[in-house]
Amino acid sequence: MPSVDSSSKPFTLSRIYGNLTIVQSVSAAVYSIYVLIHGVQLVSANFGGVELANRTLPLTRPLYQEKGTEIVLVVGSALVHLFSGIAKFGIRAYWKRFGQDTSHPALLPYHRFVGHMQVPALLLHYYLVRLLPIQKYGDSSFIDFSYIGWGLQNRPKFTYALHTTLIVGNI
Repeated sequence: MPSVDSSSKPFTLSRIYGNLTIVQSVSAAVYSIYVLIHGVQLVSANFGGVELANRTLPLTRPLYQEKGTEIVLVVGSALVHLFSGIAKFGIRAYWKRFGQDTSHPALLPYHRFVGHMQVPALLLHYYLVRLLPIQKYGDSSFIDFSYIGWGLQNRPKFTYALHTTLIVGNI
């Protein structure tokens, strides 16, 4: 008869939920690496204007826009975070439906809402600065802060709203 490890924990929904929370936290940390690197450009724009921001782009862009790095840091971590959150939502819905409502109060009450707002904002940002230039010009590596400057001059409400959503959601 095979021995049973008495230290192994039973396979429960609560354990799965806890593991999904860990996965979501790790994916958030990985995504935060990208946000910090990308944020250097925004911070430099506040201190040295467009010129300094454009000088930081060639220094930071290779760290997050390489094919493999971008897939892991940006797309992969964001998708893992999103899908683990959806799975946790499903478990909470199941618990609520069957009277096992073990509420998990959010540390920050609007965190989930801000996360939901990030999905369309991130997709739109990705479309505007990566896909659209690739479709129109075959490349997006030439995009610099003059592109954002054009948006601020010609579509200020839209540009400020999009960038505010992106920045606030990543704080």
